[in-house]
Amino acid sequence: MNTEYDDIYDEIYNVILLLFNITKAKLNKASIYELYYYFNQIQLYINETINNKFIEISKASGNEVVEKEKSIFDDYDKENGYEGEEEQKSIYEIYKETLNCTIKYAINNLKMSYKECINCNLSEMLDYIVFNIKYDLEHKDDD
Repeated sequence: MNTEYDDIYDEIYNVILLLFNITKAKLNKASIYELYYYFNQIQLYINETINNKFIEISKASGNEVVEKEKSIFDDYDKENGYEGEEEQKSIYEIYKETLNCTIKYAINNLKMSYKECINCNLSEMLDYIVFNIKYDLEHKDDD
């Protein structure tokens, strides 16, 4: 098996153990249906919780959230290979870049250590970042 995929598999395995508080023995015997359920629950959590917090950070920073509108030519462009590089970027690459920026912000502005960032609850850290950005914007004239 590919080493890169082994690492990803191990990480997903550990995430499932942590989030669903199950034993390794139970996870090793899980059916395809159960694995699908775990994956969907993780995806739902990311889409409903984490994405909304990233949007809150963007809004708190004064950035407008821009949603891409579908064009009537999108299907034609896709069929003929005219898709831009930006559109072909994996959603997981975007998550990775966003998470890296979030960790850098926490280290530089919140004075958290890298270990603290990795070990803390991501949802709580994102809430704190939103609070910090709003606070800084409200008090920037006080300096």
